[in-house]
Amino acid sequence: ESGGSGDDDEVNPFPEHSDSNGMRNSFVNLKEDWAIDETTFEQHQQEFDELGPKHGLLSGLQVRETLAASKLPTQVLRKLWDLADIDGDGNLDVMEFAVAKHLIFIAKT
Repeated sequence: ESGGSGDDDEVNPFPEHSDSNGMRNSFVNLKEDWAIDETTFEQHQQEFDELGPKHGLLSGLQVRETLAASKLPTQVLRKLWDLADIDGDGNLDVMEFAVAKHLIFIAKT
């Protein structure tokens, strides 16, 4: 035990205020807009598998062509890579690949 009381306020350091109902509702909608649904994730997982991951990872060289096919500017793809490569190892696992593909979708809409 880390010494906490298990209170939700200790999990999230930003307290929920009673006057924030309207804002909370807009964040719920935002979450739905940004979440990757199961069907889409499965499509990304299939594409990931088709690219031939080694030890569960795809290198930048392996995914470069796939991500560049989006026709997004190089500087956008560079930022997208930085966001998707969550652990900063220069490779993408299936979750990071799904994030990259989802960010491309969002950037194009």
